[in-house]
This record gives sequence, structure tokens and C-alpha cells, in this order.
Amino acid sequence: GSTSSNGAASIDLAKGTSSGDFNATTTGMFTLGADGLNAASKLVTITAANAEIGGNIAGSAITVVNAKPSENTFNLGELVGISTGFGLSANEINRLNAATVVLDAGTTGTLRRQDVAIGGLELDADTGASRFDVLGVQRIDLTGAISANGSSAGRVLRFGGNAGLTELASVIRVAANADGTGGRINAASAALELNGRFIGVGQDAGFLTQLGLASASTPLAKELVASQFIGNANSSLYNAAIGGGVPYNPPGQTTVAAAKVTIRFNDYALFQNTGAPGTSTGAVMGTTVAAPTLAALSIAGIPPPAGNGFAIFGTINETPSSATSLLGEAIIVVTDVDRANLRINGCLVSSGGGGCLVSTIVQPTLQVFDTSRTDIFKTTPDFEIPFEPLVATNNEALFGDVGTFGLNDIATPAVTECGEPIGCPQKDKK
Repeated sequence: GSTSSNGAASIDLAKGTSSGDFNATTTGMFTLGADGLNAASKLVTITAANAEIGGNIAGSAITVVNAKPSENTFNLGELVGISTGFGLSANEINRLNAATVVLDAGTTGTLRRQDVAIGGLELDADTGASRFDVLGVQRIDLTGAISANGSSAGRVLRFGGNAGLTELASVIRVAANADGTGGRINAASAALELNGRFIGVGQDAGFLTQLGLASASTPLAKELVASQFIGNANSSLYNAAIGGGVPYNPPGQTTVAAAKVTIRFNDYALFQNTGAPGTSTGAVMGTTVAAPTLAALSIAGIPPPAGNGFAIFGTINETPSSATSLLGEAIIVVTDVDRANLRINGCLVSSGGGGCLVSTIVQPTLQVFDTSRTDIFKTTPDFEIPFEPLVATNNEALFGDVGTFGLNDIATPAVTECGEPIGCPQKDKK
């Protein structure tokens, strides 16, 4: 039958087998030994203030709930220097072997709602083989790389919101670094869902910090984001080198990749361009041109949509550049988003090829003269000019050195002095 342990100060389970659903609730630590827990084809729910998962858990669906009544950040994956909060390492998460895995940061009932911090996490194929959900309605900060290689085509990776999507995460921040480290999500052939009021993917410096999405900051108003970022090609949204950031090196890095991407937001969701000015990279969505994925990108705002905004750079079904925004509603599904603030690769979606913004390449200042020299122009005595400076209208003096002789070498008849009146031309008499 079902196994239940409720209200204990802590639970320490060396080994467990359950023929029914397994439910463990404690106000303290839940500890599972190396021999693990076998509840195959059953529901497993662990509600605690912290957990140590030393062995594999088998079930049809596994839910781990952060239930501490005070502040208790849900720390997931490989995070350096984190010693407080509810922590599950990458290895512990991969011991949760079920078709559906849910990590809940206190989104249900009267539980305290907790922030979520996610570091490096390479998901096994059997950890949430169908669904892997990180539920949270507070901040979600992703500073490490998440990958889900080996995913089946129907697998879903979801970050943010509660189970019924009646609430979204307050902020979802995916903090990438210019050198290719930091936050990024590679869902491979799976589907990716991000559900947050404010969503930002890119570098902290010059971008996420300016948006007010860094920790303990206030998000910038959507009206300012529309004018200063979405509608401004010379912003750090389009060019990472603007505003205090640095160019991605190498350029063209991928920060988000999935067969399908669904973004639900309230105010705005911005994905920074990782390419050089004039190029558009960062997200890889869909599959191929030959076998395109329908609804490869779904964008949903909260009604009314007035003033909200969305911008992303990359490819959809291998289609790049301005052509991406023209793929049509079968590929790009839009609901409750202000069309004036909806851009893919800088172009208004379904704009008929118009309405595109391109980041201006800022040219460096060139030094025409050597600043270490004090004399730019100078004079010299008796400077010989290689041609006659005073020339006639036919510029004949310029060619004085072309042949073997000049005009002065040509023989001309001598002029005869005329004596009055013989030999002199006669003037007309009036």
C-alpha cells in the first residue's frame, strides 16, 4: 500500500520499497541512503526543508517540494560557494528516475515561496523523460549550463510558474558570459518553456543589469524597455559591446536551443544577440528547412498586451536573418503581444520584409597624423620642383621632360625690326 511519513523533524531512510504511492513530509532534512527507493509506477512526493539523495529513486512521477517556512533558496545543480538553502546537486537530481520530475519552490498551498538558483546541470535521459519542471513564482536565476542531450521528441523542460500557470515567476534571468560559460539552455530535441513576468537572457554587464533583472534590482518599466532596447538598434540587446558589456568571443554563441520554445511573460522577454553587429544569433529553434517544426516558437503575453514586448535573435527551422520573422503563424504562434514591440532578428514579426533594425557598426577613431610628431608641415630652402609651376592652358610645361627636347629647343625664325615705311604692315586709315 501507500507509504506516508508526515510531520517528523527529519527522515532518514537507508533503503525503501513501496508498492503504492510514497509520501514523505518533514520540517527538516530528508535523507536517502545509497540503496535508494523503489516505487516503480507509483507517485513519489518528498516535502522537506532540505534533502540528501544518496541513491536512485524509481517512480512514475517524482515531486520534491521546498517547504521551509522561512527564506530558503532552492539551489539546483552545480553552484559554487552555496552552503545555505535547499540544495540538490546535479548528481542528486539525476537520481530521480521517473517520466515526470517536478522540483517545486513552494508554489502550492500556504507554503512560503522561494527563489530558485540553478547552476550547471546535465540531465540524464531518464530524469524527467517526459517532463522536467522547475516550478517557482519568485526569482529564477540560471548561471550555469543546462543540457538535456538524448531527449525524446516529446520531452518538455519547463522553468517558472506554478503547476496551473495561474502565476509566473517574478523574474527569469539566464546570465551568460561572453566566453561561452555561464547560463545557457540546450534542450536539444526537447521542448523548452520559460514562464516569467520579466525574462532576460544574455550578459549581466550592459544588458541584464540595465534591465534591472539582476538580484535585488527593480525591473525596468516595459515602456522604457520598448524604446531603449527593443526599438533601439544601438542598444546592448542588439550589440553586446554597447553599454558596458563585451562582444561574445567567439561570436555567434548559442544561449538557447530547443526543438520548440514557448515563452510566457507579462511585461517583456528579451534574448540578447550574441553575434557581431549586423548578424543575428543566440537562439536555435525548431529543426530543419526540409522537415520544419510547427509552432517552433510560441510567444504568449498576459492580456491586455498593450506595451509589452518580445525580442529574440537566431534561427527557426534553420531560417536566419530577416526571413525568420516572415515564417508565418504556423511556425511562430503569437498571443497577446504588442505587435509594435515584437521583433525577431530586429524585424517586426509578419512585417512583410519591412520594419527591420540593424545595429550600427561603430568605427574606431583613426589617427591621420602621428601625434608624437610636432611638425606636420615644414618648409625647406631651395626646394626644387620637378616641373614648371606656371603653365599655359595646354599644360605643355608638364611634359617638358617626356621627349629629348622641349619647346626651347625648337628653331623659330628671327623677328625682323621694321623700319618706317618699307616692310612694315600698313594700318587702315579711317
